[in-house]
Amino acid sequence: MKGYDVIVRWSILAGLCSLVPVPFLDAWLERRCRAHLYAGLARAHGVTFPTVQSDVLLAAPDGWMPGCVAGLVYMLVKKIFRTVFFFLTLVDVAHGAAVTALRGVLVEAAFARGLLPGDAERVRDAMGETLLAESRHPLLRLARGLPRAALPEVSAVAVHHTLVAWLLAVEGAATARDVFLARLEARP
Repeated sequence: MKGYDVIVRWSILAGLCSLVPVPFLDAWLERRCRAHLYAGLARAHGVTFPTVQSDVLLAAPDGWMPGCVAGLVYMLVKKIFRTVFFFLTLVDVAHGAAVTALRGVLVEAAFARGLLPGDAERVRDAMGETLLAESRHPLLRLARGLPRAALPEVSAVAVHHTLVAWLLAVEGAATARDVFLARLEARP
């Protein structure tokens, strides 16, 4: 995988954005990390990637889309008890890193197939559908057990590489990538 170092760097930074105590600034920083991830993957594949197409990919949903009321209740409980339950913050950090790494794997696959930078809307739609279908919030994943679908081409060179490889395995990246590629092939 050409851009694995880029995926590792920006997914860890995106996960750490959850530690920013200012509401909305954390989400903005995570979005900027993802934009840098996409630009870095483009450089790894030797192509230029316009900001407009990066913005298209950033519009894909992350998965775990609760209903409006459930999402509001979850957000309020998380914000109120975040200082008491540091565990929730660690879960947010892991989830942010895992979803960003998974997005990186999917964009990497699209670059490898030659679909980017040309067909960003098609990639975004397939990525959004895949993330909604395959991604789960870490607490739900823990309740159901930890499936392991590792990416065979990921090598654990250092500790941070091992951490991201484990997050990708827990997130089911190999299965999600296969579903993503099948959805891309099914789109006109």
